Amino acid sequence: MMMFILKKLVSRFFFPLSLVIELLLLGIFLKKRRTKVILAGVAILYLFSFSPFGYLILRPLESQYVPISSSSLNKEVRWIVVLGGGSREDKALTPEDRLGDASLKRLLEGVRLSRLLPQSRLVLSGGDYQESLRMP
Repeated sequence: MMMFILKKLVSRFFFPLSLVIELLLLGIFLKKRRTKVILAGVAILYLFSFSPFGYLILRPLESQYVPISSSSLNKEVRWIVVLGGGSREDKALTPEDRLGDASLKRLLEGVRLSRLLPQSRLVLSGGDYQESLRMP
């Protein structure tokens, strides 16, 4: 469990916004190359804020995997696993409103596939990793 928490903390330093903040702070404290480091941070912030840049990065990854069609299905599939993609904690919301956008899209695709493969079972994953940290 400790490695999981450590991974979560360390990975935050490599998110685009975190990198920008780190570069800007580094630029403030540097005496030489201050302007270059700050400009690099601002340029990265601009690029990642510009939606076409995000599409350019994701497009090659997304285009590798085409949606599964009914003609390309393996009829021997026994399990369809839907990975969690985030949710909201607000108990006043309906269950479908609590699901994050990624979770909802994944669930819809899982249901579509399970209808095409009625012999298969749909398995949903996800949940609150902090739940296991609470003591009974």
